[in-house]
Amino acid sequence: MNTDTYNNARKKALQLLSYGPRSRRGLTERLIKAGYTDNDIIEAILIDMEGLGFVNDVKMAADYVAYAVESKGYGRYRILNELDCRGIEKDIAEESYNNYITQREAEADGEFDRNAVDTENATSALKKRLQQTGLDADELDHADVRRLTAFLHRRGFSFDVISRAFKGIKEMDEQSH
Repeated sequence: MNTDTYNNARKKALQLLSYGPRSRRGLTERLIKAGYTDNDIIEAILIDMEGLGFVNDVKMAADYVAYAVESKGYGRYRILNELDCRGIEKDIAEESYNNYITQREAEADGEFDRNAVDTENATSALKKRLQQTGLDADELDHADVRRLTAFLHRRGFSFDVISRAFKGIKEMDEQSH
């Protein structure tokens, strides 16, 4: 292994990590893109960065799941897709999402529906979109429902969760009248 190439690649890895967390796959892709194609050097750097705690796919996934649910209001499918785009393996992404839901379940008092987090976020996003567009939940035509459904689906919600969100909005609207 060429020591100069290793040192230069390591500096590049540290520079890339200074911009923000990267997954193992993401860092590998960026190093290759920067011209470091020796697999032995890349693997040695990844082991080094993992040892220092700078590359940790499990922590990165867990942090992103919490951020995406709490701050962005994304649904399960959007979160899993975003993690895949960031280079997180599917099993790690699924486990991180399930761990987050299990944690929320443990914090909840009494009954907890595993879809409750998605349903809350979908209902909140739907309510906000209705306010932004000035639409009334009671007066939605087929085209409005189709557009709103597509909007929620792009945010990562399943059709079952979207259906519950529409029911929740209609119930809220009935209670306010």
